[in-house]
Amino acid sequence: MYLIKRIGINRYDCSFALLPAGQPGEVFKSNTASNMIFMNIGYQKQEVEQMSINTKNWEGMKVRSAESHRYGKSMADVFTIKKNFFEENDTLLKDGDSYSNLYRQQRKRDECKICLSPIQKVRYFTNHGTDYHLCDTCGHLNGEFDDGLEYTKALYESGLYGTDYQEPDPIRYLKRMDAIYMPKVRFMLDSFQGSGVPFESMRYIDIGAGAGFMSCALDRVGLDVIGIELSEPQVVYANKMIGKNLLRAEKADNIVNLIRKTDREVLVFINVFEHITNLSEVLKSIKENRSIQFIYFCVPLLSLTCAFETIFPEIYARHIGGGGGHTHLFSQRSIDWIFNKYEFTRFATWTFGTDIMDLYRSIAVMLEKKESHPDFIKSISTLFSEQADAIQLIIDKSGFASDVHIIAQIH
Repeated sequence: MYLIKRIGINRYDCSFALLPAGQPGEVFKSNTASNMIFMNIGYQKQEVEQMSINTKNWEGMKVRSAESHRYGKSMADVFTIKKNFFEENDTLLKDGDSYSNLYRQQRKRDECKICLSPIQKVRYFTNHGTDYHLCDTCGHLNGEFDDGLEYTKALYESGLYGTDYQEPDPIRYLKRMDAIYMPKVRFMLDSFQGSGVPFESMRYIDIGAGAGFMSCALDRVGLDVIGIELSEPQVVYANKMIGKNLLRAEKADNIVNLIRKTDREVLVFINVFEHITNLSEVLKSIKENRSIQFIYFCVPLLSLTCAFETIFPEIYARHIGGGGGHTHLFSQRSIDWIFNKYEFTRFATWTFGTDIMDLYRSIAVMLEKKESHPDFIKSISTLFSEQADAIQLIIDKSGFASDVHIIAQIH
């Protein structure tokens, strides 16, 4: 049995070390066959490639705007924080099916979510009962049903969605925030600081704040931030965990008006664009508001994980097919289409996925379902855990990773 202990020297360092059972530290115990997958997790530093440097005048200042592309991230925090994905697969799968059933009750989607071109009739693949179609015009992946305002209100404002990301106490809440969201903040601050952007004096608004993890992380580094969330239960939960009222609730049909009127310089959308019903209107409002200087967003991509979720129907589909509430997925082409349409400038990009964890999880859970010998599960888990970072980095650089973080300069 092994224990995983955080060894990072500060809140930004997400490195971990293995300890024999019995040594002190914040730990996750390995008692069953399914838990063996948490053994031997390595740490690999992110790779950074500086692509180009230019200059741009920002509020009267000469700002060095470095367009950079970073690849890779250690899988250690993902394996530890998302342990329930392995242990509670059947429960999560049942919840995901309820989201899928709600989605399939909506009307058929007739135009692309991004470019509004007519939906192609050719099926790209089917995932958990839903057909997905690739747009010929912009390359965006569209689910066959619409995600209109009625669907959004039923899923988000009701509190049906999002409880999977809640932690039972402030200690575990801060652990998740520290492991998953603080690196996102560090990426943003590194990008701004390296380019001379006065990030400390700018004000931030975290839209679609969910359980408040990103708002909490931004607040922890001393930034002026407010969080906006559709679900009242999520707002109550987040403010309780954070210990202050950082978040407030807003109705879905008021988000565009809020964006039009905000005087805050940085808008943050972490895993939010894919949930917005009227995305074109939101993007247009961002462009028209001269107060907004940057947006920072993370979106799920058409990726290798889509194949895994298609061929493992008994595994909880976190990426698409209902589990994550995602009814469409971005691609490099559809993101480029957005930037060209709204004249956004790509400021910094961080590509890292969790595709290898999704494959790992699918194999480990199915082996246990098939009552495979624990030694066999252990040998497979050791192989994956030792090579996870290296394999995922290859996937990240291939352009077929599950997620991307982008900072865009608006004005």
